[in-house]
Amino acid sequence: MGRIIYTFSLVLVISSLITLTQCNEPQTKDSGIYQLAYISVNNEIQSFSNKLLVDFSRDSIVIVYVGDLATGELEKVVVEKMIRSTSESESQIYILGDKYILSSVQGDSVIFKSPEDSKTYAVLKRLKEEWRWKGRMDNCFNGAYVLSSDTYQDSICFINQSTLIYTGDNQMNFPVARWNLIHYKGFQLLNIQDEFAPLLVIQSCALGKATLHTRMPKDQVFEMKANPSDRHKTKLFGKWKEYRNKDAQPPRVDKFGKEILIELNIDKDSLLWDDTPREWKRKWNLTGDGKRIYFIDHLFDEDGSWKIYHLDDQKMILRLSEYNGVEERFMYFARVSQRND
Repeated sequence: MGRIIYTFSLVLVISSLITLTQCNEPQTKDSGIYQLAYISVNNEIQSFSNKLLVDFSRDSIVIVYVGDLATGELEKVVVEKMIRSTSESESQIYILGDKYILSSVQGDSVIFKSPEDSKTYAVLKRLKEEWRWKGRMDNCFNGAYVLSSDTYQDSICFINQSTLIYTGDNQMNFPVARWNLIHYKGFQLLNIQDEFAPLLVIQSCALGKATLHTRMPKDQVFEMKANPSDRHKTKLFGKWKEYRNKDAQPPRVDKFGKEILIELNIDKDSLLWDDTPREWKRKWNLTGDGKRIYFIDHLFDEDGSWKIYHLDDQKMILRLSEYNGVEERFMYFARVSQRND
């Protein structure tokens, strides 16, 4: 009887130790790769532009920072690794230099609180396993697309392997951005190098269509669908002369009070601007959706691209951004002659 009681007691002790050990191993609950969804202070979202992943494993925490807002190196990827505490109450991470302590694991979310302020916390959400990349990425990010979610829509054009242009209405004054792909433990991520663009996990991608996800600051699914245009460069070839329109800005005049009107001479290789006495010539191209003229050697200049508001055989309306996006300017052109280059 004594041996039975002793054995029973030993089983209870072992069971208790197992239970306590499991409770003190947060890595068994939160192991995986998470995205910083947001940081909240006094129940208000303070930051969701910082792109970072947190990789929890049994003995370490790896933080992957995407982009350095301090230096402006938005393509930069910095990986920091720290040894993980075995005590859940002591598990901690540093986000952007601030210390956070593990508070709770709720479903696929991990909550970290600031030890300095109980009303400041960071919410991390797990990247789903079905988002891991399984296919090929042949020519996926090339040309013009419509990018949309339940709350957002714009059109973009990938003009090369590092640069894209927003061609819709959401980035009118600063439409050009760099982009790059990030690969981490089976996940493929699209990083549009804009501090306000979320880090997007690419779930699938084939020629003409892609599905992307983000958990910052809330769950969103983005669909990217090809958006080609029948507006070819040849439709702009020829000589165009600016004319006054009732909706146009006040006319510019020279020192003699004579109104200055612009002439454009466009062929397949170059665009010549003449508003005497000023004249310049640039290489030009048209986005794949036919919505913007851009100058590849001046992309990041203030006038590196022009929005086409209207184009037919006789008239063209362009929108330019001026004074670092503070003002917009519409220009109205009539075709003077046609070229067949």
